[in-house]
Amino acid sequence: MKDKILDITEGVCENLVDMSLMFLFFGLELGLRPKSSQSVYRAGKAAEKALFGINYQIIKRSIYLAREKGWIRPSELKITEEGRRRIQGRLPKNAENKSWDGKWHIALFDIPEKQRGKRDSLRHFLKRLGFGKLFESTWISPYNFLGEAGEFIKSNDLDSYVILSISDRVGVKGSRELADRVWHLGELNNDYKNFLQSKEMSITRKIFQYLSIAQRDPRLPGELLPIDWKGRRAFDSYQELTKINFKNIST
Repeated sequence: MKDKILDITEGVCENLVDMSLMFLFFGLELGLRPKSSQSVYRAGKAAEKALFGINYQIIKRSIYLAREKGWIRPSELKITEEGRRRIQGRLPKNAENKSWDGKWHIALFDIPEKQRGKRDSLRHFLKRLGFGKLFESTWISPYNFLGEAGEFIKSNDLDSYVILSISDRVGVKGSRELADRVWHLGELNNDYKNFLQSKEMSITRKIFQYLSIAQRDPRLPGELLPIDWKGRRAFDSYQELTKINFKNIST
């Protein structure tokens, strides 16, 4: 089931509850605004067809679980504010890129194998902040998150193993080439291009296709992006898709 959900949502969701919340948020097949138990049933059957054969009873169970958590309203298929907050981290805020002062912020560490758990936690934390992996123990970011990184390091007693620094140059290559190496921007840009060019695809697939790409987008400054960067156009297309779909379900 997990693999099927990952396939349907292009890797955005790992479980049926979160996938159902996503569908409701975007007004997809689950979001039919039913006014009776009969329309709840019809919504579920429509969703079963749209979700490539996932059994309606399983979908229904996921809705019940979400209601118990307070993520879907008790009497209708409508997401609550708590539900919105649950999925907010998966949704792109905007496509604007911050300005850059030309400085790289660097985390260098050499944490003993016996503290591998803390080492892995540090890597996950740096990735969440927006750092990219240059080497296994060298992570960089064009944005200054050293304060947050320092607090994590201190709270986990890693001060002796980590050095945080700032530099206007990393290695001998140019900044744009370095960014492409760390964040694979060429591949990412090609994915955005394919999203913009894809035609024979449902709105559901298109939305999840965009979200899957956007989750991998580090939102780097314009100075570090490829000259023909497609991220802005892709974001505009995604917004238009969601706008069209909301219009369709409200009429």
